Amino acid sequence: MLTSALFWIRITKLILPIRTNGDKLKVDVNSCGVDDIPNLPSHLNPEKACTKRTNDVMVFFGKHSPLSNFLECSLTLDGAQYTGVEQRYQQKKAEWAKNDKLAQQIISATYPAKQKYLGDKVKVDDETWKTIGLIEMFNAVKAKFVQNDKLKKYLLATGSLSLGEASTDSFWGIGSTLQNPQSLDAAIWTGNNHLGKILMRVRYELK
Repeated sequence: MLTSALFWIRITKLILPIRTNGDKLKVDVNSCGVDDIPNLPSHLNPEKACTKRTNDVMVFFGKHSPLSNFLECSLTLDGAQYTGVEQRYQQKKAEWAKNDKLAQQIISATYPAKQKYLGDKVKVDDETWKTIGLIEMFNAVKAKFVQNDKLKKYLLATGSLSLGEASTDSFWGIGSTLQNPQSLDAAIWTGNNHLGKILMRVRYELK
């Protein structure tokens, strides 16, 4: 038996709101196109749903956030084209480890999650790569916002907010999830939040 709920089904370029009531499904005929997503209520807008903020802090997580490395966006570095920051970063990691096979697989991978999965297979000295990786990440993140005007405006619109990736990753993230109320208190973040720091540095340089 279906319980009362509201969810969405995506069919090609349409997003159809589906309501359940008991054993019945009702498709809302007032469906909206993908271009209408930014105008959806905040609890239904995927971009807003993966972001939380206060007057001082903004945290994010997920591929729909313009700040996320998993956001798919075109960028070019060193004459090569990439589908986003994650692909560039993981490819450079594989190249640094002289693993050409994985580097090529990363370039061939369509989705950021697969690119990260392949990159995690690369064997590197963690401490050495962390230093080099921070440089590679900064270069990729900066290119993302320099080369995409809409994303640049979004980043600059965050003003002086402290930015943090709401991830349990203690290196790139703040050490807690988006669902954790404490994620909005920068004073108690347990992670290094290197991605957030890079975003804030890029924001400063683009002002």
